[in-house]
Amino acid sequence: MLVLAALPAQAQVQSFALTEGPGKLISSLIAIGYGSDNLYQVLVNFADESNPSVSGVLTPSFLATLKACPAGSSVFTNTLSAYAGSEILISTDCTVVQTKFANGAGQNGGTGVSTLAFVISGLSAPAAIVSSATPFYVYDPTGDYGCALGEDAICHHVFAIAYAPQGPSQTFVLSDEAPGHLITNLVAAGYGNANPYGAMVAIQNNSDPSIAGVITPSFLFNLAGCSASRPEFTTKLKDVTGSTLAIADDGTVQTISLQGSTFNGQPGTTAGVYVISGGGPATAVSSTSSSPLTSWTQNVTYGSGTATVTYSVFAILYAQGSTSTPVTTPTLSEWGLLLLAGLLAGAGALGLRRRASQC
Repeated sequence: MLVLAALPAQAQVQSFALTEGPGKLISSLIAIGYGSDNLYQVLVNFADESNPSVSGVLTPSFLATLKACPAGSSVFTNTLSAYAGSEILISTDCTVVQTKFANGAGQNGGTGVSTLAFVISGLSAPAAIVSSATPFYVYDPTGDYGCALGEDAICHHVFAIAYAPQGPSQTFVLSDEAPGHLITNLVAAGYGNANPYGAMVAIQNNSDPSIAGVITPSFLFNLAGCSASRPEFTTKLKDVTGSTLAIADDGTVQTISLQGSTFNGQPGTTAGVYVISGGGPATAVSSTSSSPLTSWTQNVTYGSGTATVTYSVFAILYAQGSTSTPVTTPTLSEWGLLLLAGLLAGAGALGLRRRASQC
């Protein structure tokens, strides 16, 4: 799964993404009576009932192509009720596929992206569609990078993503707090040009024991679905030493006043120590329940409107600094990961399928 400016000639399938979050759009549509509709009917109703109309994005031409699909196609046989909590691609090849890469919130505000806010009668909050002349995603069901490499694969141009912007955004905190100064250690070890996304990929792949239970593949997949122009890809660690970064699955990176040591040992939390190759030991404090460690709420612009987004912190990674750690040069595999992060910043977000379990 890649965000690309241009795709190989074989990638001709046009796809519309209908997604949950963060405000649970699909579940909300099911709750107001859309659940028994097939996917074609859902999109027709979307175009008919949206105010202002989304027909400029969800075009009559696209709907006419779906209408011409064979009667036994997934667009006609599958109902929306089967996809509560999912992200789905409805495509001109008459298929409906689930994906973990359609992050509308992460594309909102991206370069070349237009966002249309709209309401549908019965929904408790407005919805939004992000669209772009350049396709957001390549969906590669073979599980490799065939679409990017020009190999045989079924590739989908995702021209638009519908989502509900209201709701919680999962947030991971990377702290340079004293005395351990984790970000400073990572920069000194050669990670300075890594962006926050690339740094988390490197940390997840080079921690002992594995920190994948905290920085999960699901969280990274959501980040990978964000626009390449979002701060998670454009910020460099070397420019934020001394800071505490809140990295959210809507692609934002915020500097906040928060310390992991404050939460370590508190009820409802757990802490683990992980040795990061080249960066030394770090402590991850995370919540043991569905409640975040902490959260804050702010308004986010989407199209001509605003959405109230709650940033929910599920974990904080910091260095306690009880012992000094020698600075080492990243291994060849780590340099490869940092190069991958740089390519993502220039060409878009890569879905790391080798860790698929999938914001």
